[in-house]
This record gives sequence, C-alpha cells and structure tokens, in this order.
Amino acid sequence: MSVVTFTDEGKSQWQLIHPWGPFIGKFKLPESLIQDFNQDCDSTAASKEKSNLLDWSDNLVGKVKQEVLINPAVLDKHNVYFSYCVKSYLHSLRKMDSKLIPVDITKTLELKYPSAWYVRQFAGDYNPPHVHTNGCLSSVGYLKTPNWDDELREDAEDHAPCHGKLMFTHNGVSSWGKSVHFVTPQVGDFYIFPIDLMHQVFPFKSVGERRSFSINMVLE
Repeated sequence: MSVVTFTDEGKSQWQLIHPWGPFIGKFKLPESLIQDFNQDCDSTAASKEKSNLLDWSDNLVGKVKQEVLINPAVLDKHNVYFSYCVKSYLHSLRKMDSKLIPVDITKTLELKYPSAWYVRQFAGDYNPPHVHTNGCLSSVGYLKTPNWDDELREDAEDHAPCHGKLMFTHNGVSSWGKSVHFVTPQVGDFYIFPIDLMHQVFPFKSVGERRSFSINMVLE
C-alpha cells in the first residue's frame, strides 16, 4: 500500500493513501535492444512472405497497418534485460506492500513469453480498449515515433489531449479518484503492467510511424 504524507505550513499532517489499483513499472530500453528490434521489424516489413508468415493481427484487436511476431532469437538475445525489469518491478511491489507478493520469487524466477509482437501504427490508426491474455504480466516498449511535435503541441492546448497516446483505464469513474493514466510515447520507454489492465491507443494525424512492441509474460 502506498502512503504519502503531507505537511502544511501549520505543521499539521495528512496522508494520501493508495490502498488499491494496479502498479505500472517504467524502464528505459538499451540502445542495442532498440536497434535489434527495429532491424528485425524492418526485415519482416520488407518481405511480403515473412509479413504473411508472422502476421499476428488475427489474435489482436488493433486497427493498425501491421502487427507481426518478434523473431524469438532476437527476443531471447535480450532476455537478461527483460528479466531484470520484471524482477525490479516485482521487488518494488513487494517493497510497497509485502502482502502483494508474500515470498521473494525473484531469485528463482524464470520468464516465458507466450506472445511478443510489433505494432506498426500510422496516421488514422488506433487500438480500441482491450486487455491482453496468455500470461500474468504484459508490457509495451516504444521503438519509433512520427514527426508529430507540432501535432502534440497543438493537442496539448486542448482541454483533453490524447493524440497518439496510450491510455490505461482502471475501474469506473470516481468523484475523488483517478481512473485513467495517459502515456505519451517516447522512444526507449518501456512499461510493465498486469495483463488484465485495460488500455487503448488513440489515433494521430502526423506523417511517420508510431512503432511499439508488446510482450506477454508468464512467471515460472
């Protein structure tokens, strides 16, 4: 459970308590991983045969240009990094509240990847609200972003900016709570979250590709 203590000018104290809700871990991807994943995705996109063979769109809800599987060899090459992220995420949860994870499982943890894929999104594409399956943790990492600085700047002046953003949703609307969390894609950002956490991606208008990848994980 997260507890933040505040002190006012009169030295009176109060607490903001976060006793429920999922936690999202945020990490930075190594440059070598970004390069390897982009090269792998480019190689698949350049081959009609490989694109058809690795097409994963029938298993997903995205209304996007292309969703293809990640080469297992490329994924395995960076297994140490993904293991580090998951272990750090779980360690942080246990530190926040030992009841979430009563036993330290990070020392014997082994990751399995039931599914891992790239998402290639262009102007007008979007991903409707959904959750992932086949695992207990999921993730998203960003490999490319469009030439959209002007669009994001203009959208930020609107009362509800959302162009190209990832939005996590948890439970319903609460008068005194927050039920959504927006993420603006930045190359190198990597997020880990519970596999049943609802999320969606909004469309954008700019030229260029919004490229990300997702990995569903099983902890053994």
